[in-house]
Amino acid sequence: MNSQAGYQFTFDDNFVAEAHVKGKGETCNGIRGPWMIHVQVTGSPEPGATIATSGEAEFTTIFFEGRSMAQVEIPTTGTGVFQTAEITGTGDIQDPLLFIIEIKPDSAAAVITITSTGKGLITLHTQDVTAPFHMPRYLALNLNLR
Repeated sequence: MNSQAGYQFTFDDNFVAEAHVKGKGETCNGIRGPWMIHVQVTGSPEPGATIATSGEAEFTTIFFEGRSMAQVEIPTTGTGVFQTAEITGTGDIQDPLLFIIEIKPDSAAAVITITSTGKGLITLHTQDVTAPFHMPRYLALNLNLR
């Protein structure tokens, strides 16, 4: 019988420009996990670009300097339409996002920082081109755990 507490968090916020990030993390195995996190990024991260990506990953937290923490790279994939000075056409996106998660000592709240890994790529359907893609800014979220 598992006597560990279950926890979850959700987020839904603007990420970069008109791009939107939402997701959910949950565990049934106590604060250390393992946790499963799901994320979606949609909208326009820059003028002339519209994307829809999603991904998920499993992670566990470590106890470090009085806090439970995790760093997890979530491989997001999806599609995009691009009409920018550098890229024109539709394509497939692979853009791993880095999530840094800190669970507060009372286990009632968490701070999540989301940023690009700089490893994203677009493969255009209309041209035989693969180009770098990443959202250069970051987002910090303060969340309640339930």
